Amino acid sequence: MRSKGSWLIAAIVVAALAPGVAAAPADSRRVVDVELTWSSPVARPGDQRVLAVTLRFRDGFHANPDRERLPAGLEMLVPTHLGMSSEPAGIEAGPVQYPEPEPVPVAYAKDRATIPAYAGRVVLYLPVRVRRDAEAGTRRLNLQLTVQACDDRRCLPPARLARSAEMRVDPDRTATAPAAARPELFRDFDRSVFSSMGDQRRRVEFGAFGYGFSVDASGLSGGLLVLALGAVGGFLLNLTPCVLPVVPLKMMGLSQAAGSRGRCLALGASMAAGVVGFWVALGGAVLTFTGLTAANQLFQYPAFSTGIGLVIAAMGLAMMTGAGARLPLPRGLVFWEPDRETLGGAAALGVLTAVLSTPCTAPFMGATAFWATTQPPAAALLAFAAIGAGMASPYLLLAAFPGLIRRLPRSGPGSVLVKQVLGLLLLAAAVFFVGTGVQDLLGAGEAGPRVYWMGVAVVIAATGLWLGYRGWRIAHAWPGRTASGAVAALMVASGVSLGATMTRESPIGWVEYSPDRLAAARQAGKVVVLDFTAEWCLNCKWLERRELRQARVVEALGRPSVVPMKVDLTGGNPAGNRKLNELGRITIPLLAVFGRSPDPVFMSDAYTAGQVLAAIQKAQGRRPRNAESAHE
Repeated sequence: MRSKGSWLIAAIVVAALAPGVAAAPADSRRVVDVELTWSSPVARPGDQRVLAVTLRFRDGFHANPDRERLPAGLEMLVPTHLGMSSEPAGIEAGPVQYPEPEPVPVAYAKDRATIPAYAGRVVLYLPVRVRRDAEAGTRRLNLQLTVQACDDRRCLPPARLARSAEMRVDPDRTATAPAAARPELFRDFDRSVFSSMGDQRRRVEFGAFGYGFSVDASGLSGGLLVLALGAVGGFLLNLTPCVLPVVPLKMMGLSQAAGSRGRCLALGASMAAGVVGFWVALGGAVLTFTGLTAANQLFQYPAFSTGIGLVIAAMGLAMMTGAGARLPLPRGLVFWEPDRETLGGAAALGVLTAVLSTPCTAPFMGATAFWATTQPPAAALLAFAAIGAGMASPYLLLAAFPGLIRRLPRSGPGSVLVKQVLGLLLLAAAVFFVGTGVQDLLGAGEAGPRVYWMGVAVVIAATGLWLGYRGWRIAHAWPGRTASGAVAALMVASGVSLGATMTRESPIGWVEYSPDRLAAARQAGKVVVLDFTAEWCLNCKWLERRELRQARVVEALGRPSVVPMKVDLTGGNPAGNRKLNELGRITIPLLAVFGRSPDPVFMSDAYTAGQVLAAIQKAQGRRPRNAESAHE
């Protein structure tokens, strides 16, 4: 997208080189009239309507076509664009239908006698659909029309015309909707566009690290493909920092029963049932409770984060042993002991693992989860079950082939040390979740001091020291001592590095998100980099520190023409959650780059620094420096 400044400079240069400038109108708004007409101004939930936007140009003037129809080599011209500054509640807007341009003779286009343009009277169509859950009342659609008018010798500075149209939503099924005042306006509208806007006919956009594709989920094959991709996303959840702390616990639990194939398979199935059961229950909650619109909203309640942290702490203590005897624990904590050979304990560990996954997202999983919220209940629950099944699949595989985990130590000093190390790492995770919950209770959110990260770092470093000390004592051969020492040194270094990096102030001048700030920045022609994050979202923190804090990205985000804006979902943030849903997501992390269009030029939950830089250049109307930056 071009900035407003570049539009004006291009137009002024063209005008200055042409004769007769003094006789030209001041800008494009003086030579075009805009009229709005509904196919019907009243609609019921589930109805479809069309808004006709009629443009009439003064004799001798024309406008450039939309971006898709603007020929290559005419990048200095501003294309005609119609969009909405925001979608009203309960209203879904479809793609604008632009008319075919006609050849117009001009003298300012190099090597061209004519260019495709809109002249005389043209009609743009904006299809809208009223959602089935829309409440009664009047909706105002705020439109933004960008148009640059030209005559045969010069172009005027472009204009942004703000218009609004009202529609009344009436749930009365017995009432007859009024007909269009001018039905002839809608004869050229292609109604097939509505087939891609229905609740059961939505294209689902998937993407990760610069590679993206869409799936038409309207048919059986498309729906099954979406479910399969959701299962892949569920599998990848096991590789996120939210879930990794408990993966070794599951393997340890299965290794205890590895000697009995049937018992091991039963424990694996119980774990899988816990994972899938939680995801199905979460899907039912998202579909049932209007206040719960995102899978990660569970961690937006500080009591939930703190409670999960305490449960993890109990699990960590239960893992640790001393002199071959367990620590004395209350009987109620025995159920949470992860290495007990009980079906109930395995199922509970599966539920906990699924709960811990909700702050994170994985490629394909977020898009499938949002698609599920637009489907009928049966299909939606099936989609959430597919995510759970994908997440549980590695443990079913290990249970079905216990030989893969038989080499894990099940007794002796080595087994005790492994449990102690895992228990200490669980305590580090517990400090993290309790810390985020307390920080949220204090109202600090992502902008808080994050002192608890020092506690996490200390526990990890102490774990490394304990591993080095006990490993040296237990291992009598140099290979074993070397291996345990190397892992111990890595853990100590990781703890020190983690404490230093996670408490360091961000070099990026983030602006707190609000709908008004976003609208004002876009109205001023600035590029907005919108980052959805939360204090409890480890994926978000990893991506920001690895990609956004690279020097070249920090430099780009610090330019006057770019506004880095952060949507903090640590606590209750209704406006932030609504914006997340508008972008077709119910999970974070998510980064979206906006230019002048209401739609982002780039959006991803797994991005690279090169992609962010390329998206900023694209939003500014410039080509990336090289094609490789899009997939760096």
